Amino acid sequence: MVSLKEVKTRIQSVSSTRQITSAMKMVSSAKLHKAQKTIGDFYLYQTKLNQILHNFLEFEHREEGGHSFTPFSDERELKKVTIVAVSSNNSLCGSFNSHVIKALETTIEEYAYLGEENIHVIPIGRKVCDYARRFPNVWIAEQFPNGIVAEWCRSNEKSLDEFVNKPAYTDIASFADVLSKQFLQGETDRVEIIYQHFKSAATQLLTRETYLPFYIEKNQDPVDEELQAVEYQANYIIEPSPQELIDELIPKVIRLKLYTVILDSLAAEHAARTVAMQIATENADILLQSLKVQYNKSRQQVITNELLDIIGGTIQS
Repeated sequence: MVSLKEVKTRIQSVSSTRQITSAMKMVSSAKLHKAQKTIGDFYLYQTKLNQILHNFLEFEHREEGGHSFTPFSDERELKKVTIVAVSSNNSLCGSFNSHVIKALETTIEEYAYLGEENIHVIPIGRKVCDYARRFPNVWIAEQFPNGIVAEWCRSNEKSLDEFVNKPAYTDIASFADVLSKQFLQGETDRVEIIYQHFKSAATQLLTRETYLPFYIEKNQDPVDEELQAVEYQANYIIEPSPQELIDELIPKVIRLKLYTVILDSLAAEHAARTVAMQIATENADILLQSLKVQYNKSRQQVITNELLDIIGGTIQS
């Protein structure tokens, strides 16, 4: 039988743990509300910008197929691939990081036919970075002193992990230009991003999408296409020319996309940690209740045994 002292010690230990998980839940919840507001406001801007660019691509470059008019949308034979995986820097957020790591491992296996020397992994976040280093023959950006990504980290005196802690648009946009430069110079033929998409406070969706080559799917509805053409012609006065404006918009949209991914992942991380700490707090409550019942039963048993000893001694005398 467990002694009263052992049970009491466990109760104190679980109570202390519960206080920590409860505090972490409140902190994560506050950060989640802030992240939700940030990404919610930013989505409005990005959506409108994408809509404008979509109109230009649809109605000014239809004769060029919607893909060959810009080097950013150049689809060439796949020989080298870059995988950008975004995780958190810290744990205690449930399966948030494990899902990203699993998707990264699956993606590397899918591109194994290219040869491991042609798979370039860029981990953003300490957790996925620690895991990515387990692949000895895969090109991890910061491990190669001559790589363009490592050069960016040295010149800016920053680590990619800082994107997760404090996502600053200037730094992320600068890094997005590095990815674009890799693609335009032929150092990679495709850039994919793996991250957790924030859907709601209780749901995060593992997302894998192509970052480069850049494209926007064309509208397949001819009736809706005609309506959009009328709206486009009525609402836009283009100077100096559609092509020059598109050449300016596409790099901007590419930068905004990476920034949105980081914000999205950050909101999903806070949501996952809030849920994980809520579950941990509830489990601590259940365990405390069970321990208190056990403590009371043990205490009652001790008192009963002492009374029996007193009564037995009285009868014998």
